[in-house]
Amino acid sequence: MPETDRGRPSNPVRSATKAVEAPRVYEAPRVNVAFPFSAITVQEPSKDLVDLADVVDDLADLLVSVAPGSRADELKQRTSALTARLR
Repeated sequence: MPETDRGRPSNPVRSATKAVEAPRVYEAPRVNVAFPFSAITVQEPSKDLVDLADVVDDLADLLVSVAPGSRADELKQRTSALTARLR
């Protein structure tokens, strides 16, 4: 039996057919990504949240009357805008 260049006997059947190479495997770091928001639902703000925004808006009104200034005015504008968005 003829020998190959590595010293092992060659297979005559295999040498007559085309050589088959094994597929190359490249290992890469794997990252699994899970999307927990597969079912997104949009809900209206709860009544408690709207009530809380009203309380904060009232407190901003009180702050403007007790300690007027640009920061109090800005806070009042922000709380009013938030309350309007939640309604």
